[in-house]
Amino acid sequence: MFLFRDPLHCMLNQFSEIKTTSNNLRLLATIFFLALIFLMLIILINIIPSAEIVLQVNREPYLDELQLKLDTSLQKNLYNLEMIPASILKLDKINRNQYILIDGLIDKQKNLALVFKYKDLNNFLNQKLSLLKPISKKSIEGKIQIVSYEVKNFDISNGWALVKLLVKTEVIPNFNSQFLDEKLVNQLGSAAVGYLKILPNVQDVKINYWPSFLSRLPSLNWRIKIKVIPL
Repeated sequence: MFLFRDPLHCMLNQFSEIKTTSNNLRLLATIFFLALIFLMLIILINIIPSAEIVLQVNREPYLDELQLKLDTSLQKNLYNLEMIPASILKLDKINRNQYILIDGLIDKQKNLALVFKYKDLNNFLNQKLSLLKPISKKSIEGKIQIVSYEVKNFDISNGWALVKLLVKTEVIPNFNSQFLDEKLVNQLGSAAVGYLKILPNVQDVKINYWPSFLSRLPSLNWRIKIKVIPL
């Protein structure tokens, strides 16, 4: 017995296959076109002149008194309310490199302590330093120390405490990169170095150009990178 296919059915199948092939080719062409644009953007970014300005700055000691509320209900610092997050941890589970432990915030009967992070304290201090005039400053991470403290109130059951801290750290000027970029755009390297060397605490200035034969800073401020190195 011979089976004959309906000619119309065969034509529809062929048309469907052609349409599928056409869609696949269109998709491949689109992917290729997008990949080509992406590659061209990468090449363009890398051929545009750039410069890295390295500022070597002198650090200076800084001493400040902070009145803070430590609260376990917080997820982040509330600078205006002078509040920072805290945690309640078992004494043998406290990472001393990450958390600050104060004797006055320990519940010895429960073997628990109310602790807070160096990082949060450093961020809080930096927020305060950023408001200094005429040049704001920032704390060097890892340098903050608690010289003395006073526990005003402590409630471990509700997870909060009021403390007064005398903190010591080292600070450097907090140069506004965007402001400096705008001042330095398209400047000769020698003029830029002269301007930067009169800034507070700046000890030395070095400019790395790309390509290396350039002697003028880029005309696009986003191609200027400023790196600050404490001495």
